[in-house]
Amino acid sequence: MNKDRFYHTATLDMLQHLELESALRALLRALIQIIPVFRIYYLNQSSSDSKIGSLAYVTENGSTQKQPSVEHMPLPNRLPKEIKAGESGKLRINTKPDSLPLLKLFFESTGDKAESVIFLNLTFAKNSSVTLIFSSGTQKFEKKDVDWIELLKQPIEMALSNIWIHQEAKRLKDQISNDNVFMREELGHGRPVSIIGEKFGLGQVMENARKVSQSDSPVLLLGETGVGKSLVARGIHEMSLRRDGPFIEVNCGAIPENLLESELFGHEKGAFTGAVSLKPGKLERANGGTILLDEIGELPLAFQASLLRVLQNNEIERVGGSEKLRFDLRILAATNRNLEQMVAEGGFREDLYFRINVFPIKILPLRDRKEDLSAMIQHFLAKKAEEMKIPKLPRITENALDRARSYHWPGNVRELQNIIERALILNPRGPIDFKGLLPEMTASKTSDSNTKTLPSLDEFNAQYLRHVLKHVKGKIFGKNGAAELLQIKSGTLRNRMDKLGVSYRKQESQP
Repeated sequence: MNKDRFYHTATLDMLQHLELESALRALLRALIQIIPVFRIYYLNQSSSDSKIGSLAYVTENGSTQKQPSVEHMPLPNRLPKEIKAGESGKLRINTKPDSLPLLKLFFESTGDKAESVIFLNLTFAKNSSVTLIFSSGTQKFEKKDVDWIELLKQPIEMALSNIWIHQEAKRLKDQISNDNVFMREELGHGRPVSIIGEKFGLGQVMENARKVSQSDSPVLLLGETGVGKSLVARGIHEMSLRRDGPFIEVNCGAIPENLLESELFGHEKGAFTGAVSLKPGKLERANGGTILLDEIGELPLAFQASLLRVLQNNEIERVGGSEKLRFDLRILAATNRNLEQMVAEGGFREDLYFRINVFPIKILPLRDRKEDLSAMIQHFLAKKAEEMKIPKLPRITENALDRARSYHWPGNVRELQNIIERALILNPRGPIDFKGLLPEMTASKTSDSNTKTLPSLDEFNAQYLRHVLKHVKGKIFGKNGAAELLQIKSGTLRNRMDKLGVSYRKQESQP
């Protein structure tokens, strides 16, 4: 075959592909026509260590078109010395490939046998080198076969370089895209923070939050699960001078212990199995803004010392790295646990406790600020209805408000949101009354010496209405009726009776 024509055709075929598999197929298609090549192995190695990064190979699939197919196979952990040997761009023949441990592993995996192989080492990027291994199968390579591959050496290098550049650009694009999502979902600042109850039950909490927001002092938010500690934290951030910086929320109790350092401090590429790229930690991402260490009481004691050192020095060292990185951020912490008691029992470091407990803010549970319930129900009802695309906001009954006020809300605001969402799923058109979703109103107990149970106010009113109806022999309307006796409108009376579950139809039918 004419060398110029071969060079031109093979070069055009390879360079039109930006995917490794397609380029390898094109190379094999060109070489099969003139030399006894059966398979091409491709190994990619990072020059920063001796680990093989990826491996693929192409071979004929036996079809009449002789279309090469691409397969992947397991990798050894370390780069064998036969791959390290040789200068970049230099072609080498080996006529005893079975004596090379790496090739022996390849042949065992593929079930193939090679009489000879040709090595081609290429370094085409700062941190990447490639070894191509051409296998002859049952035949042997000769010197003239090496010359044909030598002819394509520069196009091969150009094709692989283009692929590397394309893959790197794609990786950077994906990273930027992921960072944008991260910024929108997790770092997003400037979001309007609406805290229901700041004029009533949470008035003092928000007043303290406004005062401390103007400084960089650490804040410890205390309160039961679901009271809205993270919302108050975001409010502090949005009122602070750091409002234009990121706000990072970290749930310390949700991160496995063996990943804490990587998640908070970040890691370098290759720091451990699976660390395929550099990853900044949460503290580094929060630089210039605010970080909330939620559920800080769940941190393992062993990790608390590392965190304290980082917070005191304002610098981190990524896992697998040696460079110390400075950061500037505001520390907020939150917990539903009694840290003082944990310190006394040895479950929490005293020095870390004093480091984060500069300005504590206690957030009351929902049962202790029921004056906020009505506004909260209206707010979450509108929010959930919009999320569920309910066109018309359903009405809330007085019964719903009464049931909500009589309930003790162990799950706090989070439970209230769930109840409202459940009510909308069951009855999207309304009215919303929470019947069957909240326990029926129960009698309250007194602590007098006789420990007798007194009826609730609603039960007392229902009993009184039954007594009045019995007195008027079931008559509600007109002269000497229950409405006249109670000095209220008959419609109001009937609504009250419906609310309290007092039947009136039966009494009306009585003579």
